[in-house]
Amino acid sequence: MKEKVLIIYAHPNPKSLNHAILEAVTSALIARGAEARVRDLYAMRFDPVLRADELADRHKLSPDIAEAQADVSWADTLIFIYPIWWTDRPAILKGWFDRVFTNGFAFSTKGGWRGLLNGRKAIVLQTAGGSEEELKKMMQPAMDRVMKEGTFGFVGITDVTIKTFYSVVSQSEAERQRILEEVTAIIR
Repeated sequence: MKEKVLIIYAHPNPKSLNHAILEAVTSALIARGAEARVRDLYAMRFDPVLRADELADRHKLSPDIAEAQADVSWADTLIFIYPIWWTDRPAILKGWFDRVFTNGFAFSTKGGWRGLLNGRKAIVLQTAGGSEEELKKMMQPAMDRVMKEGTFGFVGITDVTIKTFYSVVSQSEAERQRILEEVTAIIR
């Protein structure tokens, strides 16, 4: 049975390193025989704003959220590709989690909290303008913990790989190519 992979991509520039990473991931998945769905949040004009009516009635889903939840249910592996902005994921991606990982779908609070997305893997491929030294001194451990425990752990996903590529704004073409080769190796 083919592995089913959902890729959530959150970068507005199709000429970015993030987009090149998306292409490398997609190519590597196809090469290994996986089935992949790509959801480009900016191209979709995904609305990241969680509204009061959505909170009031979590069983009445808008079509975009019903589709996103169907994608997550279908997938064995979730891959997230995005830049780090202000020591976090872009707002559009944070809003995707807020709206898609709902109570009753991604987790349950009935009889105590428990994650409902068990058995899936998550891979986070993120880029940073700052150096590894700067980010590790500042916030990298906290950022990784928020993703691993606060987002994925909360919904039952415990097999999580996070890879950060640093100093991307000052990378040479050779360094950029090395990153793409590393991404391909991670996906293989």
